[in-house]
Amino acid sequence: MKKIFTAFFAIVSLASFAQQPILVTMESLGAKDNFRNSFTVDIPDVSLKDVERDWLRTVGKRAKGNASVVNGEHIQGGAVNKNISPEPFTVYSKLIETSAGVRVIAWLGQDSIVSSPGMTNANQDLAVQKFMGDFAMSAYCEALEEELKTEQHKLRDFEREMSKAIKSEEKSIKTIMKNERSNDKDNAAIATNKRKIQMTIERITEQKEMVNLTAADPNANKGAKKTLATLEDKKKDLQKENEKTVKDIDNRNKEMRAAKREEDAAQQVYETKLALVESQREVVNAIKLKVAAISNKLK
Repeated sequence: MKKIFTAFFAIVSLASFAQQPILVTMESLGAKDNFRNSFTVDIPDVSLKDVERDWLRTVGKRAKGNASVVNGEHIQGGAVNKNISPEPFTVYSKLIETSAGVRVIAWLGQDSIVSSPGMTNANQDLAVQKFMGDFAMSAYCEALEEELKTEQHKLRDFEREMSKAIKSEEKSIKTIMKNERSNDKDNAAIATNKRKIQMTIERITEQKEMVNLTAADPNANKGAKKTLATLEDKKKDLQKENEKTVKDIDNRNKEMRAAKREEDAAQQVYETKLALVESQREVVNAIKLKVAAISNKLK
């Protein structure tokens, strides 16, 4: 006959937070092979290696006898647990890897179990059930804590990538704003130079008349021509200065277009990483809730 015991803990589903209890089942074996009952518990999301290590360490704690393995079954002689028996007893166990985690099956040697005064078989069965349930919760909690570390590491990676995207976007925006200010300044300089060029052209026109008027006076004419040449050189310098400034503006515009593309790309990366961060935070928080729930029950 099988009986099912529910450990006082509910696993919080990561997706829906629905409760799924860890169950310890007991099967009555009568006096068959010197075993009264067997106990089975399935521990989700754990590795066989880790559970086997912890299980052997747990049943072997303060044991008075030796441990051995026979046909894949672990045998711990002289196990000590006063809640189960006032005297040391023998624990037989088998650990099986499943698709969901690990199944632990334990049998207690009938002849080695001693009852304390007033202790019934039912009390001993409940004590074994609690021992198995506590172990399962502890093993599951340990696995969750490892999972939590992994998921927190992922979260930190996503947050770093999101931070990089923010910095990249801010850098692009800073480049655009700086170039816009420089362009505004250069456009104002171009406008000023255009006014100077126009004024120089007017003076050149007047100076050409002066050259014509002084044609009969070689010295005056020479001075007039020299002034005319100076004005024409000034006009050329102003025009060259404007041409250079226009090229500077064109180069900045090109840089700003590239920066804008980088800004847009960084914004897309940021939005993607933000979604991942928010989702990963939910994953981390859900695992934290699980760990907290188990830790509170194990206190």
